[in-house]
Amino acid sequence: MKHLLNNISDEEKNKIREQHTGGIKISTNQFKKLTETRQGVINPLLKEQDGNVAPPNQVDKTGNSQTQETKTIINKVATEGIKNVTPQMVSSPQFEGSYSSYQFGGIFNNVNYQWNCNGVDGMMGVRGMVEGEVITETIENMSKSIRKEIVDGKPNSLCVGFLSSKGVSNFIIYTTTTDKPKCTYF
Repeated sequence: MKHLLNNISDEEKNKIREQHTGGIKISTNQFKKLTETRQGVINPLLKEQDGNVAPPNQVDKTGNSQTQETKTIINKVATEGIKNVTPQMVSSPQFEGSYSSYQFGGIFNNVNYQWNCNGVDGMMGVRGMVEGEVITETIENMSKSIRKEIVDGKPNSLCVGFLSSKGVSNFIIYTTTTDKPKCTYF
């Protein structure tokens, strides 16, 4: 660029300079605010305490702002087996959830239940986020519901699964007669 300007006349240089009069104004207000705040003061988006995550303020039915603490429980199914399926979940309707990679779950009674199924026999991960519902039941009732015979399921054991809203990723995780977790798609 410098060489191009050397090859033009002074008159052309002055015309270019006239177009750029007035200069540029730089605002340093935000930088000044940043430098004057105390070091180490960070305003987090989420507050964490003992594994509890506080979601942003929510508005209840009356229009009042409220903050609820939601405890997150993650079950590593491949090493721990199926845990955290409560009798209350089984007797209640399905609840909203999501599925991404090898993990699925949702919030039930203000607790964020997550099942990490990485390493579970038959489990295939998914890219992106799939919305749907978490389903819980005994293996016998689940087998009837999905109309698929599960011959290697441990009798009277609880199972958990995911039913996608678009029908693309429907599966259940159950315990086999050898006490190993297994995934089957339907």
